[in-house]
Amino acid sequence: MRTSGPERTVRSSGRTEPELRAAAAAPPPVRRPTKPSRGARERRIAAKKRRGITKRNRRAFPDD
Repeated sequence: MRTSGPERTVRSSGRTEPELRAAAAAPPPVRRPTKPSRGARERRIAAKKRRGITKRNRRAFPDD
């Protein structure tokens, strides 16, 4: 009994099913690079300053 379904198509093409699916899939959308907003940059710098102050407060000062 011969089949005329997708199994026969895959076998006759010599390619695996995942390869055929990848070839038929739509290409992924192009990524448009973006830059951080001004507010995001300011929040990042403020957070870095807070972390620096926290670390500075952890330091042990030598006794004189």
